[in-house]
Amino acid sequence: TDGLVVNEGRLDLELWSEWAEGRVQRLQGSADLVGLELSREQSSLGLDRIAATFDWRGTLHAWQLDLDHLVMMSKRQLWPPGRLSLAWRGGKGRKRLQLGIDYLRLAEANRFAILMTPLDETIRRVLEGLAPDGYLSRFRLALDLDPERTARWQVSGNVSQYRQAFWRAVPGLGGLNLSFVGDQDGGSLRLGSNRFLMEIPRLFRDPLSAERLRGDFKWNLNPDTGIHLKTQNLAVVTRDVHTLSRLELQVPWDGQHPFIDMQTDFWDGDGSQKGRYLPAGIMPAALVNWLASEAVEGPANRSDVLDAASAVAGLTKIHFNPTRPGELYRLLTAPS
Repeated sequence: TDGLVVNEGRLDLELWSEWAEGRVQRLQGSADLVGLELSREQSSLGLDRIAATFDWRGTLHAWQLDLDHLVMMSKRQLWPPGRLSLAWRGGKGRKRLQLGIDYLRLAEANRFAILMTPLDETIRRVLEGLAPDGYLSRFRLALDLDPERTARWQVSGNVSQYRQAFWRAVPGLGGLNLSFVGDQDGGSLRLGSNRFLMEIPRLFRDPLSAERLRGDFKWNLNPDTGIHLKTQNLAVVTRDVHTLSRLELQVPWDGQHPFIDMQTDFWDGDGSQKGRYLPAGIMPAALVNWLASEAVEGPANRSDVLDAASAVAGLTKIHFNPTRPGELYRLLTAPS
């Protein structure tokens, strides 16, 4: 790869081959690479060790590679042994690539992708900014390439302990478990967490946490506009309130000016703690201080809230629509 430099590394390799009609039909063996250091421009990647047994079979136009007992160690942290399978069916006309991964650490995969692959500059900035981490398992990807039509793909997998950094207007997240399935037209995403954390410094004064979070989303990717997420049932339990929301989220690829449309039903709320949930970043300071200090303390009864945002970073309006009696309703309709 252009610009990629192997600074250091020691490889021990054992290899067996099978031949037929003057061509290699199968390659088997084991590889153990220690002290690998790669760099390109300002990026670098170091692995203490990567080792696996391998089995390649087929021809140049149709082959499959299986890596078994795949172990990696980075910064003295050892990944559990896993398995990776890669298959290619090519030749003239339609081509198909299939990838299966039992287990992968996203932080290392992210650094590897930034360093090794010719990414679009926008995607590269997204990966560097969000710095996603977590544990990917049961990942499956199939990519169909046809000169007569747009590329088509299918993907599925699970991620545990997912987290990402706050970047531009995209929230920082932590403690998420998720499963996903879909293709180029869209798919579904299931979220769950027993220790959720969200950070939006431009909107909330402090990170928001939840004891439980559950939600089923529909998603789709648009090459021009970005990622679109929608759910009719996002349940969140915090130490201060229970909520059930309908949410629509549009995040552009550059991370700027995401759109949020949310309607929330909440109950069992502790009115004395509402200050932590106010979007102080886009509200006048005097109003924030008044709402945080003047409300009647104690439990808040059930109510509905509609939160429509043109952009998280530049929200101009928040519409409250209480439809049931409660402390929040009395607060927001007070003459002052």
